[in-house]
Amino acid sequence: MKKITYIEKKKFMEILVLMHNKFQIENTLELKNKNNTKLELFNMKTKSTFSKIMELLEPEYAYIIKKEFIENEKEWFKEHWSKTTYYKNINKAIDRFLFYLYG
Repeated sequence: MKKITYIEKKKFMEILVLMHNKFQIENTLELKNKNNTKLELFNMKTKSTFSKIMELLEPEYAYIIKKEFIENEKEWFKEHWSKTTYYKNINKAIDRFLFYLYG
């Protein structure tokens, strides 16, 4: 079985974040039916799988994923780590996320 590269993992995480964002938008939209009463597209208490996994992750991994993919900040890691340590930690964070996603 082929090992997944860092670039492939990062692209996959970017797609997951896009799907999560779409879910969040759809979750807050409201439709009006013919009687002008509001109908929610989704139950507001429903969380995306992405959100559930973020809650399960160790705080440092959740922080890394949040900064890297959700907030999409560039070079945020420079105040915390060297580039080498950053790549080591981002790989661990993505691997842990994928472990919770696929077991």
